[in-house]
Order: sequence, then C-alpha cells, then structure tokens
Amino acid sequence: MSALSVQDFTTEASMANVRGSRFVTVLAVALLGGFIVLASDTSFGQEKHKISWSAKPENTKTTFRHRLEIPDMLGHYIVMFEIRRTWPDGGGPVVEGRKVVESIGWGTFDGVAGNGLDRGYSVWRFENGDQSFGEFHDTTQSVVNPDRSRRATYVGTYVITGGTGKLKALKGIARYSGLAEYNAEGNPTRNEYSAEGEYWFEK
Repeated sequence: MSALSVQDFTTEASMANVRGSRFVTVLAVALLGGFIVLASDTSFGQEKHKISWSAKPENTKTTFRHRLEIPDMLGHYIVMFEIRRTWPDGGGPVVEGRKVVESIGWGTFDGVAGNGLDRGYSVWRFENGDQSFGEFHDTTQSVVNPDRSRRATYVGTYVITGGTGKLKALKGIARYSGLAEYNAEGNPTRNEYSAEGEYWFEK
C-alpha cells in the first residue's frame, strides 16, 4: 500500500470514527446503565461474595469469527464470534471453592472503524462438571495503525444468570476491562481481560 493510500485510509477511518462516536457513546450509556441497574436490583437482601479473575492471551482462542460489511457508512460492520478461555495455571473465577476450568463465549460486535458495542452470552464449566451461565455487554474503542492493524480496548459488565446442580441459584455481576489486537485482515491476534465483582445465591 502506498503512503498516499495509507493516509487516505487513515483519514477515512478517522471520519468514520467521528460519525460513529455519538451513536456509540449514547447507546453504550443506555445499555450498560440499564444492564447494571437490572442486575443490581436482583441482589437486594442477598449475602454477597467477592469474585475476581483474569484471562491471559496465551490461554484465549477465537474459535469462530464471521464479519459482515454494512454499506450505510464507511467502516461499519458486524461480527459474530466464539471465544474459548482456559486457566491451566490458575487465575480463573472461583465460586465457593469451585474453580472454573473453561469459559466459552458467543457474541456479536456492531461498530464503525472498530468502535462499537459487544454483547453476548457465555458458559463457565467448573472442575466438578457444573456450569454457570452469563451475559456480557461492553464498549470497544480502537486505534487503527498505518498498516491497518488495530489495537482495541474494551470495558463492560458481566452478569451471572444461573447455573446447574448446586449452582442453579447462582447470580452475580462483575465489571471487566481488556485489550484486543487485530491484524490488517481483521483477524484477532491477542485478547486478554480482567474482572472483579460479586456473586450470591438467590433464595
């Protein structure tokens, strides 16, 4: 790619960022605010326990990713994805002494030039075979490099909605932040995040 075309691409991407920034900010505040309020309301009067975890890039794999271009504005696209994470050396979520050994997340991203909203669902698989279920919402902000690779940061909320076995009544909420990197073709090359929050058992 010539220097001129790189400059043109960067300029167009910047213009797309400006056009999409208001949409991303307003919608993110509305969705995340409502999401947190609804989750917090369900925890009233319950005994709460702290929870925190982090996911390393070497233990994170994107096992499915499909991108669709939307022609209404430059750089607008939606993505469907599946991400699997493991904790072979610890650091994963722990609920009443039970360790999560694998997490699988399915979600969608809707954004302009890499700036937008993620939402989806996930399942945690515990070492004893039980599972818990959750939903996530986050906002993503990206910087496009001259070679068209991209570095993105994301901040969001994860809500635990239930589980199986002894975790059937499990509820919780956590806030997380992370980093993702993509090559010039838009394929992920790095993804990591950390989270902290609280959980409880609904009575």
